[in-house]
Amino acid sequence: MFCHTEFLLLILSLFTPADRVGDVVPRLLINRERVGETAPELRSRGYTKGFNFSQGNYRDALFEGNCDDGVRTRAQLLEWDKELEDLIQAAGGSASTASTATAAGGEIAGGGEASTA
Repeated sequence: MFCHTEFLLLILSLFTPADRVGDVVPRLLINRERVGETAPELRSRGYTKGFNFSQGNYRDALFEGNCDDGVRTRAQLLEWDKELEDLIQAAGGSASTASTATAAGGEIAGGGEASTA
């Protein structure tokens, strides 16, 4: 389905396209809780579907928190925050500043701590 995908950003979805990308495609889940993880006993038997947020995984990361804050934090780190706020305003939303508590150093499971540099 996503055969030419280079990166998958999944924000609270009721279906799981996460397994429909290549085995080396980085995946970031932004959600208030961990979802879609494969049980360790299944993973040890070679079942590779689902997220793997354990230490040493090579592609999955979890931003555990408010989706709006998570998206704004990622946009800020990528220097896309102006474009994001423009899109929000164009869609009729508020371009008010998001909570800076998360942006100042939100934890990313599987990927270390968020950098603001």
